[in-house]
Amino acid sequence: MWTDERDVIMKLLEDAPGEFPRKCPCCGKKSGHVFFYRHRDEKYGSAWAWCSECQEFSHSRFEIPVWWKNMESIKLDELHGCPDNLDIIHDSIDAWTNTLLDEKAEQNKKHSDNCG
Repeated sequence: MWTDERDVIMKLLEDAPGEFPRKCPCCGKKSGHVFFYRHRDEKYGSAWAWCSECQEFSHSRFEIPVWWKNMESIKLDELHGCPDNLDIIHDSIDAWTNTLLDEKAEQNKKHSDNCG
């Protein structure tokens, strides 16, 4: 059963290096996932952080990272506070998130190469 452990699981949302899934700050297993949904190209949207193993999660309004792009396959009306439906597809969410993080890292590298 899912348990809202916001103060701890939200550490998954920190813009730290590394790919997903990440080590869960609650149980220590490499089962931590994140998902963002930007509302109408606004600065804020919804964020989920959860662990597939211990089922700790949090859902909140969040300042969406600039690098995030919504997954076209997930529509707003499919999203709920509890991450049941997100956890079912966590592999594709992790792959999407990792792709976006790789793009961000590549852009940062190009920028530093041009400035250096």
